[in-house]
Amino acid sequence: MPHNILVCGMMKQGKSRYARKLIVSNNLDQFGCLVFDVNDEYGQFREDRETGKIMPSTNLPTDTNLPRSRYIGGDFNEFLAIADNKKHTTIIFEEATSFFMGATGQKVRSLVTRQGHSKNNYVFIFHSIRTIPPTLLGLMHYVVLFKTNDDEDTVKKRDPKLLPFWFQLQYKEDGAKPYSLNWLEMKPFDKKAFEVLKNSKIK
Repeated sequence: MPHNILVCGMMKQGKSRYARKLIVSNNLDQFGCLVFDVNDEYGQFREDRETGKIMPSTNLPTDTNLPRSRYIGGDFNEFLAIADNKKHTTIIFEEATSFFMGATGQKVRSLVTRQGHSKNNYVFIFHSIRTIPPTLLGLMHYVVLFKTNDDEDTVKKRDPKLLPFWFQLQYKEDGAKPYSLNWLEMKPFDKKAFEVLKNSKIK
């Protein structure tokens, strides 16, 4: 069954690294993929944000007619129109906050609610919990939570279930290794699929 996954964390915590790992793993091999690649991180090479070094990446082509591709145009409506025609595809919304700043937010929600027809996976990447629309959070099956800059009250108001996981990440010892994450199951319905996705660990 398709899944809705929300990935949240501040910069340099491993969000995009996790998404790249997800789409190249065997876990989602039966799906195509389409990425809103606003930061050009899913081509042949990418710049590591921590070291500045040029690193190999997922090598996705920019021809969105192909089963596995990335969109680099920057036009939200055009990307959503392309996504609307995809089926059995993992669609990744990098910088997802931007999609909910205007009328495009309703279009995104419409895509997700028609998931039973498209059989698409949807992955939304946010920098903070406070920028996640509550109506979108309510549609998620899983949350992948990295360290954020949110405060306790904000997290509690957005969804109390997130709070203990958020605490675990916020108060790690100074110098703790980056790329620490917590998985939270929001709508349990497929235990086997949950374990498979959860084990797509960052390397």
